[in-house]
Order: sequence, then C-alpha cells, then structure tokens
Amino acid sequence: MPRPAAVSADQIRTTVLAMLAEAEMDAEHAPPTSARFRKVVSVRKPG
Repeated sequence: MPRPAAVSADQIRTTVLAMLAEAEMDAEHAPPTSARFRKVVSVRKPG
C-alpha cells in the first residue's frame, strides 16, 4: 500500500512558484534554468 504524500501537489506548486518569484526580485540571483531547477529539487543522493 503506497504511503500518503506529506504535502499535496498544490502545496508544492505554490511553494515553487513563490520561490521563483522571490528569485526574480533578487538582481544578483542567477536566472532560473531547467538544469538549475532539477539540481535544486533533486532528491537523489549526491555522488
């Protein structure tokens, strides 16, 4: 039996969109790219 999710897809989407909006307000912050997004949200073990 699958384990229930800790948070809903809507909560994840809202959080990610808020983080992207905050990043756009910071002029020194590098622009978001697909590769950077995958690296930041990756749950894989490094190495």
